[in-house]
Amino acid sequence: MAPAPMVADYAAMLADGARWEAWVIPGVAGGLEASLVFRITPSVFEIYSIAVDPSAASRGTGRQMMLFAERRARERGYREISLFTNIKMVSNRAHYGRLGYEETGRVYNAGRQAVTMAKRLDGTRMEPMTSDIFAARRKAYRQMHESGCFVQPNPWDVGTARWLRAQGFPALATTSAGFAWSRGLSDQQVPRDMMLGHIADLVEAVPDLPVNADFENGYAEDEEALARNVKLCVATGVAGLSIEDATGDPANPLYDFDTALRRLRIARQAVDETGSGVMLTARAEAYLHGHPDPLPEVCKRLAAFAEAGADVLYAPGPKTAKDMAEVIAAAAGKPVNIIVFADFGMTVEEIARLGARRISIGSALAKAAWTGFIDATAILSEKGSFAGFAKNVPSPKLNGFFESDSRAKGTQ
Repeated sequence: MAPAPMVADYAAMLADGARWEAWVIPGVAGGLEASLVFRITPSVFEIYSIAVDPSAASRGTGRQMMLFAERRARERGYREISLFTNIKMVSNRAHYGRLGYEETGRVYNAGRQAVTMAKRLDGTRMEPMTSDIFAARRKAYRQMHESGCFVQPNPWDVGTARWLRAQGFPALATTSAGFAWSRGLSDQQVPRDMMLGHIADLVEAVPDLPVNADFENGYAEDEEALARNVKLCVATGVAGLSIEDATGDPANPLYDFDTALRRLRIARQAVDETGSGVMLTARAEAYLHGHPDPLPEVCKRLAAFAEAGADVLYAPGPKTAKDMAEVIAAAAGKPVNIIVFADFGMTVEEIARLGARRISIGSALAKAAWTGFIDATAILSEKGSFAGFAKNVPSPKLNGFFESDSRAKGTQ
């Protein structure tokens, strides 16, 4: 994600009595290699801005600038140093975390939600946030899986997320395919950081609902990178995330059993190390990738994933009550997600009676929207007719909803 332009009222900030310092490293061929700005008051030493030329990043320039900032704060007698960054800059937040900074709160800065972070310079830990804004959602999400069955639809942008919230759904989940299509990409073409930014957008869009992230294979082959990426996903504020056993390689579409199980355990450990309470869903993808006998394969894998610590089990593909029941039985009592991506001739109540705890719909809503779009444009281009617009929802209905919804969101 690219940094947003700085739009603060700097005249007012410079007049507030704080001391400002700017430090730069000149570039070899002119220009700047790096810059660092401090805002200093009697009680606060803040890194207001740090910027490093991308060509210098591999030389460790950014880390050296951060260490310089800490030395400067110590020299002036401060016991801690602080900074803030956009909530969507998940990689930056993880980098600061590795340097010892801890999240201390959330604020709105120039119309954008920012994360405040700080580091003790005496080696002690920061006080945790007085109110973890995600804890209630994560607790509620876990409770939803204890009994009954709920539907968790999949929006692909902020508008669809707000609409689904207004329909009373208790939780939402991302759809990697739906989001990819909205960006002119095919499923699994979305890079990690773009997806993390999207997940953060949806979490922010529905601050009173749990959001589950479709996190594909963790966006990593390397197992250390898998653990890092899982923690980045947790940092977006999700209540749950899924890791699948599909490789993304058409020539070898599924990880072998032992590799898939090892990767699930790595994801489990990564979630646990965050102390977040985020629910981990394990996905078995044999149905979607041409396995010759998918049902016994997914049942075997789901049973192993359950034993390895997955909170929820999920095998996209079964379309009959019989096959769904076998998948649910394989989970050995753990919650199972059933996906309904087309009209299987079954109702929510019927699937619930099988023992499913959660029903998702994947990219079905996104495909429904694309179906209407494709059909209407075909009628227009091929027949010169506007009949494809006959069932369009009127603008006042949409405008009225979003006007009232934006006011409601401000109170959440």
